[in-house]
Amino acid sequence: MKTLISLLLCLLLASCNQSDEVVPADDNLPWKIKTLENGRTEVFGISPGHITLREFAKRFNELADIKLFQKPNNTLFLEAYLGKVRVGRFEARLVAELDAPDELLESIREQGIDRKPTPNNLWQYNLSSEQILSALDLRVWRFMYISIADYEEKQIDFFGKPAETQKVGETTEYRLFPEKGLVVLWDTDGKETFYYVSPEDFPRLKAALESDKKTDENQNPF
Repeated sequence: MKTLISLLLCLLLASCNQSDEVVPADDNLPWKIKTLENGRTEVFGISPGHITLREFAKRFNELADIKLFQKPNNTLFLEAYLGKVRVGRFEARLVAELDAPDELLESIREQGIDRKPTPNNLWQYNLSSEQILSALDLRVWRFMYISIADYEEKQIDFFGKPAETQKVGETTEYRLFPEKGLVVLWDTDGKETFYYVSPEDFPRLKAALESDKKTDENQNPF
């Protein structure tokens, strides 16, 4: 099953590897966010919130490892993990969250393929080959750039002055940039995470991060 799925995804990506447009290295920096005339933004050569998972994976020439996750409050969400990717000058781990219809989410949960708990108190489910094909055409409503490098304050300053900051933990805070569709999780004692969405999806991102924070504060073991 896993071999079949991997082969299928390889075939889907192989046709574009030679034709993908190369983005200049200087434009592949996480703080290089352009505002386009149509109100969209662009980073790493893509417009967050206006790209499918298939297009997202092709942009980075990586296979998407797609999983369903279930929160303790039974909320379901679909994520695709691209793994460790070199983006311009830096390496990062890329994770995309998909706009998935409830019917697809429930069908994955009901099948319960390889259901298992995760260290962060979620249930994880694998997808069938048919479900993976469906997921590839779903919209990436947000994606996370999880840095490998430990950024310094002077590098984080390249993003500019945030519209708002929110304390998350003793060493972490969210820096919010609504007009850029960006939230920076700044950690003075660890690695940073950058969240990208379309500016029109920013209220949804803000609400999702607040929900995640409350879930973390009220975690119970399985």
